[in-house]
Amino acid sequence: MVGLYQFQNCYGCLYADYSPYGVGFFQTLMCFKKQKKAYLDLNENFSKQTYFRVMDQGFIVVQETYCCSEFEARTPKIGYRG
Repeated sequence: MVGLYQFQNCYGCLYADYSPYGVGFFQTLMCFKKQKKAYLDLNENFSKQTYFRVMDQGFIVVQETYCCSEFEARTPKIGYRG
């Protein structure tokens, strides 16, 4: 049996997302850990306008490789990168 492992950094975190304005190859993410509920409400049917409202509530800028004690594994169809 092959084991499954996961890097516990912001790139794979449920609360981190890229800016809709674009980023470079290895840049920053927006961390929404301070507003988890609002971010998790962005499911597969959200509009960019709704996403901008969540962004306006504030976020923390982190690098993709940052490791956080509040890490939760990313699930499909949440946030901007789905």
